[in-house]
Amino acid sequence: MTHAAAKSLKLVKLLREEDDCEWDVRAGNAAAHAGLIDVLDYLSDSGCEIEANVHSIAAESGHVHVMRWAHQKGIVMDEEWFWRHLHGAQLTLSVAQYLADKGHIDSMLLHDVSVAPGVTRQEAHEAVQWMKGAGIPVTPRVCAAAARDGNLSVLAALRSMNVTWNEQVCTSAADHAHLHILKWAMKNGCPYSAPDLTFAALTSCNMAVIQYLSDKQLLTPPSILGYHEMMHVTEACDTQRLSRWLLKHGYQ
Repeated sequence: MTHAAAKSLKLVKLLREEDDCEWDVRAGNAAAHAGLIDVLDYLSDSGCEIEANVHSIAAESGHVHVMRWAHQKGIVMDEEWFWRHLHGAQLTLSVAQYLADKGHIDSMLLHDVSVAPGVTRQEAHEAVQWMKGAGIPVTPRVCAAAARDGNLSVLAALRSMNVTWNEQVCTSAADHAHLHILKWAMKNGCPYSAPDLTFAALTSCNMAVIQYLSDKQLLTPPSILGYHEMMHVTEACDTQRLSRWLLKHGYQ
């Protein structure tokens, strides 16, 4: 039932009515994660328990409409659990605005909650302007999120608004095999840590990123990288071509 609840109301009804499939709180959690209000309504009306952690699941998944639904249904947020679960999270702008409207700005600051930059230049601009207006620090994590997602237009927009960046931007780009982000960031003066870049590139197992760093002589030698890091590299990369390259250059 949990998988069905994350898919569609039709599938939930089919399993319930034809197979008499049992459900528990995990069904509500799955529906909240998927943002399916119709499934949540059906589960709730049919006696399926919906737990308080539906708020944190919805917030983390960016489904502010589910948070509103839970509030309207009288499902009280367990604030201690909610903020412990979301400590250090990056939320969508709509979720952050909803929490702010409910008086949770201080909790957001206390738990280092920030706002994700979105997927377009306009969304990035709106997120940054809202954070500044709400008193939420616009930290380098915002740029790192754009790098992690491989969104160059958003990263460029953030930099045009003077949002600061740090080594994590290049590391995130390498870790998620976004070579175009890595090249742009380094070309535009983004700071980087060669050991962190090396580890991220090698464990992402992306030959193009590894070759780029090698060509720029930025790969940290195996003797400096360390034994534990090398074990991670060896375990992560099992493609034949990459394994040969790692062996040739002393990383295996």
